[in-house]
Amino acid sequence: MVDLVTLQATAYVAQIVGVVGTLTAAFIAVRSYLNSNKRAEEAKQKEQETRNRELETRQAQLYMQVYNIMASREFVVADNKLVLEWSKQKFTKWSDFIDKYGPDANREDYLVFDQLGHVIEGMGVLVKNGLLNVQYIDDLMGGIIIGYWDIFRDAILDFRKINNYPAAFDMTELLYDKLTTERKKPTWKSA
Repeated sequence: MVDLVTLQATAYVAQIVGVVGTLTAAFIAVRSYLNSNKRAEEAKQKEQETRNRELETRQAQLYMQVYNIMASREFVVADNKLVLEWSKQKFTKWSDFIDKYGPDANREDYLVFDQLGHVIEGMGVLVKNGLLNVQYIDDLMGGIIIGYWDIFRDAILDFRKINNYPAAFDMTELLYDKLTTERKKPTWKSA
């Protein structure tokens, strides 16, 4: 016959083996869960790094497109007009500008003004929507944008009132504000 003490000891050993087995299974499950989470986090981080690289690449492409516009003959002519002629004037009213450079008075100069405005407005949209870093724009043509707004601000604000068009050149103003806020440098003031 089996001794009661032996039977009880065997029961204890079986109980201990069961507990150890359960603890081992729990440990393996927790470790597997942690490893799985770690791999998922690493994959998520790699995916984010890939997205960041893609964004940087896209911003570089957009930057080069802006640079190509700036390098065009038409833009250089427009920039020279801004720097060499318009910066020496003060346009306080929209009519001040239109009388001298409007489409009826001087169609070519008006097209230059309009081209600069469209390029700057487009860059403002890209910056506003986070598609292009404002620092890139500042490095490339911050002075042109600041100069454009400084020269034409009053005339454009007057244009907004006269035409009841408060959004006119709003991206130019936004870009100007971002540039002057971020750079903390004095702005270019026209005469």
